[in-house]
Amino acid sequence: MADPAAAASAAASAAAAISAASLWWGVLFGAVGAGYIVYGRRQRAALPFLCGAGLLVLPYLIANIWLMVGLSAVLLALPWVMGR
Repeated sequence: MADPAAAASAAASAAAAISAASLWWGVLFGAVGAGYIVYGRRQRAALPFLCGAGLLVLPYLIANIWLMVGLSAVLLALPWVMGR
């Protein structure tokens, strides 16, 4: 029979790892989002500004890391693709 304390400790470790990954992805996308906001504001371009705002807010709204990374990648590429 498994030790309940060990199972709880393993679950807490897994949750901490997920939280750490979410934190680091959020920092990365937030930094790029801030850059997009500055660029969009100085160039008076709405699309980079809105994508930057989305990149800043998205990590707070989505808990699933894979979904957050996927949607953030779309927001990262959108100004570049639409600008062509």
